[in-house]
Amino acid sequence: MRMRFLLLLTFLGFLSQNASAEHILYHPKPSKKVVRMYMDRYGQLYPNNGFKADANIFYMKGDFCHSEYGKCRHGDAANLSTYFKYHDEEGFDELAKAYKVNSFESLQKKLLKEYAKTINAKLRESKSKKLVVMIHGFDNGYTYWEYIRLREKINEYTGEDDITYVELYWDALRDQNPATAFANAEINSVFAGYTLRKLLANVDENISLTLLTHSIGASVATQALFNVDKWRDRYFQYFLDDIGFGLPTPRQQNITLAMLAPSIPGVQTFNDINNTSIDENDNENYKRVVVGYSEHDHVNGKGMYSVFASRYGQHALGVSRSEVHRTHKTMIGEKNDVKFLSANFTGDTKKNTHTLSQYMDLGHFSDFIDDAFGQY
Repeated sequence: MRMRFLLLLTFLGFLSQNASAEHILYHPKPSKKVVRMYMDRYGQLYPNNGFKADANIFYMKGDFCHSEYGKCRHGDAANLSTYFKYHDEEGFDELAKAYKVNSFESLQKKLLKEYAKTINAKLRESKSKKLVVMIHGFDNGYTYWEYIRLREKINEYTGEDDITYVELYWDALRDQNPATAFANAEINSVFAGYTLRKLLANVDENISLTLLTHSIGASVATQALFNVDKWRDRYFQYFLDDIGFGLPTPRQQNITLAMLAPSIPGVQTFNDINNTSIDENDNENYKRVVVGYSEHDHVNGKGMYSVFASRYGQHALGVSRSEVHRTHKTMIGEKNDVKFLSANFTGDTKKNTHTLSQYMDLGHFSDFIDDAFGQY
C-alpha cells in the first residue's frame, strides 16, 4: 500500500513538472443575434472586425508588458499584446487605422466601449430589459454549440425571445491534464473577470443581469462581482488586489449569479462577497446565487481529479452537498439579503458528469433554470 502511494506521488509530480496546458487562439465569429466577446489569457479583447491572428506566430514568445498591470513577463506567449508588439506590427497598424487608435491600450478601451455600446443598443430594443452573460469552463471545443442550446433552453423556460445574450469566450485552456489546467486556468479567469467587470461598468444599470457559468467559468463571474482573496501566493494576491480595488463592481439593479458545476471553493470564495471595490456600492443589487452540483462530477472531485481539485483551488462547491450548505451559511452571515438556491443533480445519474451538455441532459437542469430565472 505504501509503495502504491509513493508511486502515485511520483506520478503526480511528473505530471506537474512535465505537462503544459495549451492556450487558445480564437478566430472570432461575429453574430447579429448575440454579442460574442473573445478574450486572451490576460483578458485582452480580440478585435471584432473579422481579425484572425496567425496561429504560427501567436504562440511565439516575447516580453509581455501591460501598462495597466505595471509589470513584465519575459518569454511570454499566446496573448495579443505580445503578438502585435513582437510578431505582427503591420497587422496592428492596420487595426489602429481601422479603429482610429494609436496604441494597444487605446485599442482595448475602444473595443470595450464598442461592446458596451452594442449591448446597450440591444437592451434599449428589448422589452424584458434582461441581460444574460454566459461563461464557459475548460475548453472542450463545443462551447459555441453549447451556448446555442443553452439560449434555447432559457428562451423556452422564460417564454421570452428578446433577452440580450453575451457569449463570453475566454482562454480557459485546452488540455486533458488537470495538473496544469486547473492552476493556469484559474489565473486566466481572474483577468477575464476583471475585463468583464470593466464592461459591466459601461452597461445600463437599470436592467436585470444574470451571470450564467459552467465549471471554472464561476471563477470569472465571482471575480467580476467582488474581489476574491483565495490565492496562496501572497505576492500574486497583492498584485490582483491592486488591480481589483481600482475597478468598480457591477451596479445593475438586479444581479443573479447562477453557477453550474462550479469549479471553485465555496466558503473560501463567498466569504468575500462584501469585498467590493467602491465604498458606495454596498452590493444590495446582488439578489440571487444559484448552485447546480453533483456528487458524481468526476472533474470537480472524484478519483484522481479530486487530488488536483484539492491542490488547485479546492473545487468542492460543484461536488459536495456539505460544502454547498456551508457556503449557504457563510452567505447568510456575510449578506443575509441574498437568496441562495441549489439544484442537486446527484440522483439523476451515477455516471461521471461534468460537461455543460451532460448537465443539460439531466432531469434537474429544469430546476436549475427555474432557480436562476424564476420569480421568487
